[in-house]
Amino acid sequence: GKNKWNEYTPQQYIKTANELSCALLAKGIAKGDKVAVISTNRPEWTIMQMAVLQIGAVLVPIYPTITAEDYQFILQHSEAKLVLLEGEIVMRKVQSVAANIPNLKDIYTFADRKEYPYLDQLIALGRENYDETKLRMARSANSENDCAMIIYTSGTTGTPKGVMLSHYHIMSQIRNLKQIPS
Repeated sequence: GKNKWNEYTPQQYIKTANELSCALLAKGIAKGDKVAVISTNRPEWTIMQMAVLQIGAVLVPIYPTITAEDYQFILQHSEAKLVLLEGEIVMRKVQSVAANIPNLKDIYTFADRKEYPYLDQLIALGRENYDETKLRMARSANSENDCAMIIYTSGTTGTPKGVMLSHYHIMSQIRNLKQIPS
């Protein structure tokens, strides 16, 4: 709820990420497919990120404060097949341009807003379609040079540009952290 810490154990985090991965696989999201997340910082964001990356799909994180036109451009340009979005305002903006984005097959909201399927339903879908073998195969097909994320610039100098980051780029950040004295 509002203003209350929700704690996730590492086990819950892993379980939910795996269920979301299985849900994405069940929805036909394959290696190289783009999944967009429009959200402020929240634990489910990082769980979804892990779910997307471990099956070799590509995460497209998008700011929750841009225009409907920018959402249309980024969702089209990135060829996102599924978007998970936070908040009523973002939902309305995406809704207003969704008809112009033929590649976008699924819109999910974090909370139940009575208009689109929502995160808990995606997790439930993953639970119903849980397949450890499929998950392992998807994981092992990843290479550190594969694209992991496309991060779009704010577009202040024209249309937003997508910066492609590989799994290697992300992992090198973690490796660098280990060298920082605590």
